[in-house]
Amino acid sequence: MQVKLVSFRKYESGNLKGFGTVSLEDGDTSITLNDIRLMVKKGDTGEYFFVGFPSSKYTDKDGIEKYNSYIKVDKILFKKITEVLATAYNKGESVKVTEMKTVNNKIDDDLDLPF
Repeated sequence: MQVKLVSFRKYESGNLKGFGTVSLEDGDTSITLNDIRLMVKKGDTGEYFFVGFPSSKYTDKDGIEKYNSYIKVDKILFKKITEVLATAYNKGESVKVTEMKTVNNKIDDDLDLPF
């Protein structure tokens, strides 16, 4: 699966470094993830980037506010998405990729869809 940058907007506030959109492509299929937060965290070995997916806030049974991510991915894909957005951030500017290809602009009438 390829992770391609669609856009990145720098927005620095505390640990937040910006917002990005990526396309996950596998052959002739793709899915686009919008409003992914690029974050930085200071650890024992220095700073590192990570991504935060869109989420909803809730309060658990102990009254602690927590967040539930709308999207969950495995560690490999998480790392790829982080690398793509961190690379855009390190280039130092907001970007919008205009060369993004469209796989299909219409639905084939022969497809049997459940809706």
